[in-house]
Amino acid sequence: LLTTLVESQARAVVTTHYSELKTFAHESESVENASVEFDVETLSPTYRLTIGVPGRSQAIAIAKRLGMPQHVLAIARQSLSTGAVRVEKLLSQIQAERQEIGNLFRRASELHEDARKLRDRVQNELTNVLRDRDEVLDRARIEAAGIVRELRSRLRDIEHDAKGAASRREQRETRTRLDQVLEATSKELGPVAAEHEAANGGVAAVTPGATVNVLSLDQQGTVVSVSGGEAEVQIGLFKMRVPTDDLEIVAKKDRQSAPAVQFQATRESPPIEIDVRGWRPDEAMREVDQYLHDNYMHGHGTIRIIHGKGTGALRNAIREQLRGHPLVKTAETEKRELGGEGVTVVTLTE
Repeated sequence: LLTTLVESQARAVVTTHYSELKTFAHESESVENASVEFDVETLSPTYRLTIGVPGRSQAIAIAKRLGMPQHVLAIARQSLSTGAVRVEKLLSQIQAERQEIGNLFRRASELHEDARKLRDRVQNELTNVLRDRDEVLDRARIEAAGIVRELRSRLRDIEHDAKGAASRREQRETRTRLDQVLEATSKELGPVAAEHEAANGGVAAVTPGATVNVLSLDQQGTVVSVSGGEAEVQIGLFKMRVPTDDLEIVAKKDRQSAPAVQFQATRESPPIEIDVRGWRPDEAMREVDQYLHDNYMHGHGTIRIIHGKGTGALRNAIREQLRGHPLVKTAETEKRELGGEGVTVVTLTE
C-alpha cells in the first residue's frame, strides 16, 4: 500500500506501530520518518513533532506506570526480539541527544540575544560618552580661548598705560611679569584654545613672509623669521624681534601699502649709555631697539651699550642685531680701559 502511494506521488500521513514500516521510511527517499513526543511521567503526548526520527514504542513503560505486575512486564520484555530491543535503545539515545542539542541551541540563542542587547547598550553608552566628551571639550575650548584673549587684551592695556608714565626698565619688568603669566596660562590652556581657534577659522600660524600687525605697537610689518616663540618683523626700515603672541595675521584686504613706524618717543632725553648685563638676549634686544630709536629721535650721535663679557652670548646677540640696523652707522668695541669687549660703542646715522 505505501509503495503504491509513493509511486502515485500522493501526499499522505501514515501512523503505525510497526517497526518494519519505520525501516521502510528510513530506506525510501520519498518517505520521511516523524514522531510525536510522549511524556511517560504524565502519560500524555507533548504534541511536539520531531521530523526525521521514528517514534518509540512506550507500551511497556505505560503498562508499568499503570501498575502492570512486574512478572508480566518481564515476560513482555523477553518476548521482544533482540533487534527490536536494540532499535528501541538506539531510538531512545537519538531522542535524548536531539533533546540535548535542542536545549543547547535554545541556550545559544538566548546567549546570542543577550550579547546583542549588551552590544547595543554599550554602543549607546559609548555614543553618549563621546557626545558628552565633545560638549565638554567645546566648552573648555571656548573658555580657554576667552581666557587667553582676555589676558592678551589686559597685557596690551597695561603696556599702553605704562608707556606714558613709567621708565623703560619699569616697562620691561611689567612686560616680563605679564609674559610669564601669559606663558604659564598658555601652557595649560593654549593647546585647547589653539585647537578651538583653528577649528573655527581663528588665528593662523605666524610664518616667514606673512603680513602681521604688531599689537603692542599697532603697526603692520612682514615676518622675516620665526624661532623660539618669537618672530623677526620688518616694519618699514626697522627690524625687531617680537613675541608671536603679540602678532596678528593681517588679511589681504586689510594690509597697508606702506606701513609707517611710529615708536613712542620718551618724554625726557634718554641716557647715552644703557646697561643690559644679566638680561636675557631676547629682552635686551627689544630694549636696545627702543633705546636706539629714542636716541635717534633726540639727535644723539654716539651711545654706549654695556652688555658685559660673560659667555659672550648676550654680546654676540646684540652685535648681530646692530649689524645692518637702519639706525646704526657703526658698532665698535669700546677701548680696553673703558670696558673693552664688555661694551659696544654705537654711532647712529644722521
